[in-house]
Amino acid sequence: LLEPFVEEIPEAGAVVKRFKVLQDLLGDLHDAHVLELEIAEALEHAAAERTRRLLEISLANEPDDKLLRAERRRPHESGLITLARFNRARRNRLFATLKADWLDGKAEDFLREVEGLGKAMTFDSRASSP
Repeated sequence: LLEPFVEEIPEAGAVVKRFKVLQDLLGDLHDAHVLELEIAEALEHAAAERTRRLLEISLANEPDDKLLRAERRRPHESGLITLARFNRARRNRLFATLKADWLDGKAEDFLREVEGLGKAMTFDSRASSP
């Protein structure tokens, strides 16, 4: 809300920058949560597809044991699990940053600064024109 008024309220520039950092951090954290759900869904789909394929090979008129063994050994899901681990580590780092910079009273000084900025702003109705 302050961004359009940075030129009129010079003190707002630093506040806007800090809020942008928070906005980016929260956006990245949200994206990590969404990605985790998408990876879980993809993993479920891959596991179901692998099971379907194993059943198809097993129930063939003349099951190919060599193909069945090979299909059992193929780690279809391991790439997704690796991505999930990387994403979880990233999500944990993002949350650690949020906690270190914003939670548990860490933002109190900043929020007082924002409140002070709001109190310092005055609106002169004579200066505005319809």
